Amino acid sequence: MAPNRSHSCPGPMPTLEVYVPLLPLIKSSKLPDLNVISPATVQMLLDGSFNDVLHGFHFIDCRFDHEFVGGTLQGAKSLMLPQDVEAEFFHPKAYLTSKRTALILFCEYSAQRAPKMYRFSPPPPSMTTLDRARHIRNLDRRLHADKYPTLHYPELYVIDGGYKHCFESHQGVCAPPASYVAMDHPDHVEACKKALSGLRSSWKKLRTPSKASPKWC
Repeated sequence: MAPNRSHSCPGPMPTLEVYVPLLPLIKSSKLPDLNVISPATVQMLLDGSFNDVLHGFHFIDCRFDHEFVGGTLQGAKSLMLPQDVEAEFFHPKAYLTSKRTALILFCEYSAQRAPKMYRFSPPPPSMTTLDRARHIRNLDRRLHADKYPTLHYPELYVIDGGYKHCFESHQGVCAPPASYVAMDHPDHVEACKKALSGLRSSWKKLRTPSKASPKWC
């Protein structure tokens, strides 16, 4: 008897919803993998231009304490360590509105600290230890490992040029009185060294495998 070679037709393949950021993006050759917004969009956020599409937004200042005290954006939260961000935003109460809440990160230039806090996933072992860390996106992906591409915080952004760019081009977005203190300001050398050491230590702890599965809720 000839073998039965008939096959049942599979059902339609599920389609993944295409994510479209709610805020207007700009192209960044330095950060091509991130959602980057301009200082002008920061001004529009503060003016309420996106109140109809967002439940709310948070400016996350990833700079060191002496920089934050020396000037920041209106309403910004000083969260320079990864565990600070996790404690602030990764808990059940925050999840109630997280889908439409924008997390907007920045550092002095948005070149190192803010992008590091943002990035999508842990890099391969071949990359340098400086870049091997878990970030907001990676944590969110881990929490939804069986529900890709679901995220608690799909609206995640970095400000182009960081606080320095905002201060120079749109001082109205800065908390009054608008001011700016650089990370390497000569009056804060020791504070900078201490903060940098603490930041490196925090990322190093995240790179160290834990025997127990973390509880993020």
